Amino acid sequence: MRTFPIVSAVFLYGVAGCGGDGPAVADGRTPEPTVRDSAGVRIVESVPDGLPVWTTDPEPVLSIGALDGSDAETLYQVNDVERRSDGSWLVANGSTEEVRVFDADGAYVRTIGRRGEGPGEFVALSRLFVLPADSLAVYDSRQRRVSVFDADGALVREVTFEALPEGTVTPFGRLESGGWGVRRSDGSYSTGGTGRGYEARSTEFHAIAAPDGSAPSVFAELPGDLGWVVQAADFVSFRDVPFGPDNAMEVLGDRFVGGVTEHPEVRLWDASGTEVERWRILEAAAPLTEGAWNEVRRQEEAELTEVEGDFPPGFLEAGESFWIEVDRPQVRPHWQLLRTAATGETWVREHVERFDASRRWRVFDASGSLTRAVHLPDGFELHWIGRDLVAGVVTDEFEVEYVRVYRLVSPP
Repeated sequence: MRTFPIVSAVFLYGVAGCGGDGPAVADGRTPEPTVRDSAGVRIVESVPDGLPVWTTDPEPVLSIGALDGSDAETLYQVNDVERRSDGSWLVANGSTEEVRVFDADGAYVRTIGRRGEGPGEFVALSRLFVLPADSLAVYDSRQRRVSVFDADGALVREVTFEALPEGTVTPFGRLESGGWGVRRSDGSYSTGGTGRGYEARSTEFHAIAAPDGSAPSVFAELPGDLGWVVQAADFVSFRDVPFGPDNAMEVLGDRFVGGVTEHPEVRLWDASGTEVERWRILEAAAPLTEGAWNEVRRQEEAELTEVEGDFPPGFLEAGESFWIEVDRPQVRPHWQLLRTAATGETWVREHVERFDASRRWRVFDASGSLTRAVHLPDGFELHWIGRDLVAGVVTDEFEVEYVRVYRLVSPP
């Protein structure tokens, strides 16, 4: 039996409200956060009103990639971007299953790895992790292993991860102390082959694994994304519910930071897996209007008419009936994505609609205070955050991808 996404692999999102419940200071400044303790967990509560809004310079300080460049300069299906301490850039180029290395000025230096199943080769290159001494760990999601290369690109070792009782795990980050953060979803669904859909939400198990990938120990169980499952005689499909909740988890130094998107907070666990802090934004969830829901439906149904392929009987019909059978969420999630920076900051992105150009993020400093909002350029997919720079991916009208680096600009 084959498993299909119900439509092309695109997520649908909605714009979250940015108003707060808490009082704003009369002169427009953001109120100081409230800090308290609850059963040993430090609670930091911030009001979002009056946050200074940062932007980026109109033009990037660096652009990597070319429409008519050499093979090494042409990028496609970029899955991750990282930066080493020497200023060089690492680009995971998924179309060729290679890591491209560029110097601080964007000039091509070397390629690490290649397509294949042997040592130092990749089948599904997905994540990059910079380790001490500028060595590089590369995760292959198909072969479920991490390949570690030294600063010159030589293969040093490989790491495979011991499974949890719930199944195999995926690394999402590496702690400064050397352990790995790994996750596993229990996403196993069945509807008995009736062809009728139903809502389902998995549980994601987040665990700490030893530096060699062994002995994962679960520290948090969080509900995953809200999906819609259809199982028929010839196929099983799973799709996200637009505006539905999800979770996220990343490594922040020697801690973990994450949470579920229907809650206006992120939670922190230390390297032993003990919850130590919660950083909250004091605001109510924004309502999801019928108009916003119907607009996403209209755009998706227009896409569905253009889908080509040899699909099993009833597959396309399942996509059409989804909008009739599913219950529309009543509110939007508080946030959508989470990124961490070596500066100690944690960035959370407001929930945006699929076709909305807004790229507004809110930023917690290392103490958990909400300090600013940041508007990033339209179509910019954020991957890396520095002290005064951000790096990510943009795609032009010819579907050619570029890594762009922008300088952050404070409000006047």
